Amino acid sequence: MTPGSLPHTTTAALTEPLTIGSLCTGYAELDMGVAAALGGNARLAWVADNDPHVTRLLTHRFPGVRNLGDLSSVRWSDVERPNVLNAGFPCQDISAAGRGAGIEKGTRSSVWTFVMDAVRHLRPNLLVLENVAALRWKGRGLDRVLADLARTGYDARWCCVRASDLGACHRRERLFLAAHPVRQRRAPGARRPAHPQAAGAAGAGGRCALPPAAHPRVRTHPHCAHQTHRQAPAHPAGQRRHQGQPPATEFVRAPHTALRSSRHSPHRSPGLTPPFAYAWGEYAPAIHRWEEVLGRTAPPPTERGTRGQPRLSAALVEWMMGLPAGWVTDPDLGLPRTAQLHILGNGVVPQQAAVAMRHLIAETNADFGGSG
Repeated sequence: MTPGSLPHTTTAALTEPLTIGSLCTGYAELDMGVAAALGGNARLAWVADNDPHVTRLLTHRFPGVRNLGDLSSVRWSDVERPNVLNAGFPCQDISAAGRGAGIEKGTRSSVWTFVMDAVRHLRPNLLVLENVAALRWKGRGLDRVLADLARTGYDARWCCVRASDLGACHRRERLFLAAHPVRQRRAPGARRPAHPQAAGAAGAGGRCALPPAAHPRVRTHPHCAHQTHRQAPAHPAGQRRHQGQPPATEFVRAPHTALRSSRHSPHRSPGLTPPFAYAWGEYAPAIHRWEEVLGRTAPPPTERGTRGQPRLSAALVEWMMGLPAGWVTDPDLGLPRTAQLHILGNGVVPQQAAVAMRHLIAETNADFGGSG
């Protein structure tokens, strides 16, 4: 794997790689999804996360890629301007499980002000934001986000997508927003929304895309949130997200209608039959559905704790998030289990982000009749 590359997926692609700048990076799940939606031909230019365990993960996964660290101390004039800027800013003051203070009063979710500093200085062709769906609730901050973007000369479109919409075994609804400068007619490099297909190991040039082992086999589009919303044209009047909670208690029992072949009793491929079965109980249909989507079996749900008692396996949470085995839990990373769960609980499913971005890019380009 070349320095700065994410596990590689490719499609009919762009002549030159797009560059991606990543704020509040986490385990780079949003970057994987956005790169996949843009055709897979993208390079991670830099990341920004000051969590010490996340920093260790990013250094291991993306050697040689600059980590800007604390956003409050970044001099943006010294930072490479990316084509695409991704940000999944903290949700602790936004989510239903959190304070509900929005981004005006909260100390964590107010990281948004630093995100806007980056946007004003870097002027990316495409800005991608991700946060909990509660951002759109009254007083939770979407109005502030849209107003700030409008004042900065950006139009925006947003939607909400559940991880369960594409077969995941947990709901995990998230809001995704794509914004571009007012005078820009198309998302960068997008002729039509891409459907990446796995194609081996990372190539030269620091390309980044959805990991082959994490890419879903199911290609159906969900209904993107309930509907897509568009900001009015920009006018002057106009550190991570889920509090570190793993999605283990968010299993979705009933298969989503997009996976109609699994509506009643999912059929499991012979190659996906584990050597022994776990007692998944009422969650078995959801677990088996995600196994079919990912093309690999679920790891054991528990592991032996320090005192011999069973405890939640971080490897299961990693699998639930659609990641390749070991992306966060590899022993070589040296991350304690508590840090693994915290990192995973703060993330979004990469495939979920890819579906949302394909939808938003297609809708944005449709506004201009598909012309470049």
